[in-house]
Amino acid sequence: LQELEGKTVKCFYKEKIEVYYKNVGDGLVSIQPGEYIGGFAVANSGGEYEWVDAYIKNKNTVVIPNIDGSKTKFIRYAWSNNPAQISLYNSEGLPALPFRTDTFPGVTFGAKYNFEDDQF
Repeated sequence: LQELEGKTVKCFYKEKIEVYYKNVGDGLVSIQPGEYIGGFAVANSGGEYEWVDAYIKNKNTVVIPNIDGSKTKFIRYAWSNNPAQISLYNSEGLPALPFRTDTFPGVTFGAKYNFEDDQF
């Protein structure tokens, strides 16, 4: 189990990953048409992320398919510079916060802005 702000990630390494959300009001809802929720990505055994279609299982649980058998260890939701696929909300209309379970360095890791030259 990994506790994140407002959610607990519990992994089932055979076929799925379940994320349990707190503070869902009357339950989770998706504003995306159709059965699946966009914005979730899982890391394959090589550490590369792939988009997957998750779905709402019950009032407070989202199920994410496991694409790489027992080797999937990390997931992300709406984790990008401009997360366009935020579609998961609680019944009160508040969006689920973006999150990630990995600690990989970000794209700006080690970058420093040079104010004199006005560039990185």
